[in-house]
Amino acid sequence: MYDRNLMINGQATTVIYFDRESPILTVAKMKKQLLTYDLKLLNVPKQHNSVDTIAVKNYVLHRVQEIKLHKLTSTITFDDIFGKCRLIDVDNKKKQRMRKVIVDLMNHLKNNNEILDYEIHKKFNKFYSISFTYVLK
Repeated sequence: MYDRNLMINGQATTVIYFDRESPILTVAKMKKQLLTYDLKLLNVPKQHNSVDTIAVKNYVLHRVQEIKLHKLTSTITFDDIFGKCRLIDVDNKKKQRMRKVIVDLMNHLKNNNEILDYEIHKKFNKFYSISFTYVLK
């Protein structure tokens, strides 16, 4: 690692270059603390990427990858998704649209062999969670 003073937009700026992988990144990879996935998994066909849609897709994909990596229970609650994406106090129509985004994402993950299948669960006639199956690696 070394730094060099450069002029960017007419201002003196210090730039730091890394000549090798960070030790923290190396340890995180060894301990399987780093989640990675192909960006094509976020590119769901026929889906408009609003701020809320992007937040929901990123969070759900992150949870799917985390569950697969650490072999956790493969269920994600809608309350968890809406809470983490700050969509708790939105109207029912918006929640319905976001559930459709989640279903479309799960179909996309299934079509790309990230998951085998998924199932939506209701409790007291209310959408409660989504569970999925995947191949253990």
